[in-house]
Amino acid sequence: MITINDIKEYQKRMETIRKNGFKASEFKALGRELQKKFNLTVLETTAILNNRTDEILEILKNQ
Repeated sequence: MITINDIKEYQKRMETIRKNGFKASEFKALGRELQKKFNLTVLETTAILNNRTDEILEILKNQ
């Protein structure tokens, strides 16, 4: 079960990737890690990493 603190941690890591010159391979690796760790779909993972608030609230609500 993913928590808001987990989401914040991954978003912070995503921000670091963006600041260091966005590389698709790093984005994908972080996404796969998040997806595997919390059993999320690709769409849920993408929503979290791209900070889509409404979708994140739905993810948290549906757990």
